[in-house]
Amino acid sequence: MTKAGHSAIVSTLGNEDAHIILRGGRQPNYDAASVGTACKELAAAGLAQRVMIDLSHSNSQKNYSRQIEVGHEVAGQVAAETSGSLE
Repeated sequence: MTKAGHSAIVSTLGNEDAHIILRGGRQPNYDAASVGTACKELAAAGLAQRVMIDLSHSNSQKNYSRQIEVGHEVAGQVAAETSGSLE
C-alpha cells in the first residue's frame, strides 16, 4: 500500500544489512540459541550472518514494557559476541 492508501507492486534488490528478522512466534526467539540457529542457517545458504531482532511483537510477548528487558538481553549477547565469550 502506498501512503495514499493505493495498492502497489514494488521490487527491491534486497537489504544488505539483514537477511532475517527474528520477531518471535509462538514463543520469543531472541535468545542466543535461536540467534545461533538463524546464523548457522544463513551460513549454510551462503549468506552473510546478519540478523535483526525485533524487540516488540512476540519477542516482548506483545507487552511494550518488556521491550527494554529484551533489549538488555540482546545487548548482552552482542557484548558476549564482541568479547568472544559466545559460541
